[in-house]
Amino acid sequence: LLDACERFRFLIRHISGRRSNTSDSVFYGLAHKCFENEKTIADLITEVKNQTVAWLDFDNFVKECVDRYKPNRHGFYEWTGLRYFLFEYERSKQMNNKMLCNWDTLFKQQQDKTSIEHIYPQTPTDPYWQQRFADNNLLNSLGNLLLLKLAKNIQVQNYDFITKKTTTFDANNEVEFLGYDHGSYSEKIVSKYAEWTPKEIIERGKHLLHFLVEHWNIDKNLLTEENVNKILNIQPTLNMTVATIGVQPSGIDIDDDDD
Repeated sequence: LLDACERFRFLIRHISGRRSNTSDSVFYGLAHKCFENEKTIADLITEVKNQTVAWLDFDNFVKECVDRYKPNRHGFYEWTGLRYFLFEYERSKQMNNKMLCNWDTLFKQQQDKTSIEHIYPQTPTDPYWQQRFADNNLLNSLGNLLLLKLAKNIQVQNYDFITKKTTTFDANNEVEFLGYDHGSYSEKIVSKYAEWTPKEIIERGKHLLHFLVEHWNIDKNLLTEENVNKILNIQPTLNMTVATIGVQPSGIDIDDDDD
């Protein structure tokens, strides 16, 4: 029942863009009937799933994604569901290992809070980025965003990708610079890429969309090539197709979560 409620909440509020009180009256009524033994838990699960189907609007999700890429807006960086989505992705890579990114740190105000990192940075002053990106269309695309501790986010700044992903040590074998390769499971996956170009951003974005439809049981047929291009802000000149959705990024084993 909790799984069904979580799915309803995420899909209806953060995907469909409905009001936060959607179906409240229905659920209050169901709760009362359950308390009076007029409805079973199985009945409630069915009803919650029915409400999810009734209110789900993936077309509106696509529309809102397009709107978020307009001038003076910030794409997925301003999506209300971003932190929760990336946390669930991180948790899916946990396997049987310890959790490297805690829910409690997502909203802390202290230095140890978890922030959202732009892998390709917002201020791409390093020649590495200038040589690989002709524009910033993919800056706030889903595949370019990564959960990262705030202190670490400040440290990596606008460095090139090789620097960002690589932990270095001093002569005493003490950590000198903490890279993605010594971070969360999501960070470690990104660190396995050899390069970070528009191709990698799109590839990871498609992989995350595949996770979205799998994890929250959304119809895969909704991820048409047109919809994917709109959601990720893929411009026609990049000539990328939907065919790579769900594949392992660049041959990377995304389930390799060893510390």
